[in-house]
Amino acid sequence: MSLFWRAPCPAHKQFSAIWVSLWLALWSGSCAAYLPIEAIQIEGNTTTQARIILQEMFVGVGDPADPARIKKSRQAIMDLGLFKSVRTALREGTQGQILTISVSEKYYFFPIPKLKRSPDGDISYGAQLRFDNLAGLNQKLKLTYKTERNCCTLEGNRNATSLDYESPRIGGTHYDLKMGLEYTVGPFDVSENGAVISEYQEKTEGATFSIRRWLNRTGPSVGWSVRSGWFWKKQKHEYVSGVPNTANPGHAAGLTFSISHKLVHDYLFSRGGSRYGYDLRVGMTQLGSDATYSTNKFYYRRYWPVGQHPHRNLNFQLQLGFSGGTLVLGDYAFSVGGSRTLRALDKGSRPGRSFFAFNIEYLTPLFNQPAFRGVAFFDIGNAYYDNRIIDFGDLDAGPGFGIRYRLKSFVNLQIRVDVAYNLETAEKRSYIGTRNSF
Repeated sequence: MSLFWRAPCPAHKQFSAIWVSLWLALWSGSCAAYLPIEAIQIEGNTTTQARIILQEMFVGVGDPADPARIKKSRQAIMDLGLFKSVRTALREGTQGQILTISVSEKYYFFPIPKLKRSPDGDISYGAQLRFDNLAGLNQKLKLTYKTERNCCTLEGNRNATSLDYESPRIGGTHYDLKMGLEYTVGPFDVSENGAVISEYQEKTEGATFSIRRWLNRTGPSVGWSVRSGWFWKKQKHEYVSGVPNTANPGHAAGLTFSISHKLVHDYLFSRGGSRYGYDLRVGMTQLGSDATYSTNKFYYRRYWPVGQHPHRNLNFQLQLGFSGGTLVLGDYAFSVGGSRTLRALDKGSRPGRSFFAFNIEYLTPLFNQPAFRGVAFFDIGNAYYDNRIIDFGDLDAGPGFGIRYRLKSFVNLQIRVDVAYNLETAEKRSYIGTRNSF
């Protein structure tokens, strides 16, 4: 049984023949607009499989060709982030309307050089290989290698390697899969009364695995979802010199849970909508953790188009976190400072067992080029040693400005340059990256 609605086209006997003809002619346009969708044709998807596009739509074969729902479907396909453009068109078929969806694909493989210099002169460099539409199924694979020079008080560099994989809507279901591996090696020292008493080579291994379920089982990947998973991390130390047996190995393992709501639209050069949620991580001795602990994080992000000018935005992010128990692999669960939280401070320079951070950005196109936007921002926040305290009277703050250049032919890639000013110390810090700040 086909489920569709067709507008009624009655002819009232009291009308004259000419009025009946005119009335039917007017109604015929309305009827044609809502005839059922006979078929859906997809063009331009040389890599992306058709079902990845179809599962994001609000309409299907047999549904009425409602222009409003077709428009929502076009935006939902664009929100995948895989295409430079998505166009829709209707034409008459033998039993209804034929809907054509034309997409222009982005490049899905991209090697990204990684280079960063902190205000203190620390340098990190490396490379990242990204596959953003593996097998045409919107699967994401990311391999990253990074070396940090001058990262430590001891001689030597810290090398980090990570592998991340994500598979949305596995087999067309409402389940996502995500997993990751990491390995880091570098020098580590133990200090006593401000003096280094021993030196080690520290190795860290980690793994994560999680599954997300979208609560809306059909239609686009938006709305509420829940995610649960497992994490494992181990540190060990190889003795180099000094007083032996002063560094202890550590194991962290446990379960994760999150609930979130996502409704973010991709307008190619800007975004609109919101995303918010709650993340919980619980370390469990039953799963191999050295101690029991928990971390709780709440977040809210809003991407707000301003006025009628395309790609002019006011974006803001609010984050709040608490922790409890005996933390493993570090005394603190959170930190504030760096390009993701408070750009006027060094990365991780404000550690704590609770934290608060707020970021607001105003972005506008420059020189009438939507791909090239200027940004003015203000960051405020701090971390606290007591997990029960968020002291809004004790906050660091810093304004700044920057530029964004969106490379529209690649998935989620832009050149980002920020300069931040510390209101307390009058110091300036600059950042270069390839991702959004939030």
